[in-house]
Amino acid sequence: MKRLANPPSRRDRSLRRTAWCPDALLAGTTDANRGGERYTARHGELAAAAGIAFERLARPLGNDWNKVLVQRRPR
Repeated sequence: MKRLANPPSRRDRSLRRTAWCPDALLAGTTDANRGGERYTARHGELAAAAGIAFERLARPLGNDWNKVLVQRRPR
């Protein structure tokens, strides 16, 4: 069996499997800052390449998802 020079990554294989679902959606939850904007753009590119819809989920408040999640954590 011949091996591919550049086999698809685990991420790419996962996106391809997901694309078989007719209502597949890649939902991004990035922070509301420049880094988050870069990640959102990349997520959109990956989804488009796989033929999957992409949506960026709005954070409930603030600009940092981690802070939101830590505040919601039960104590």
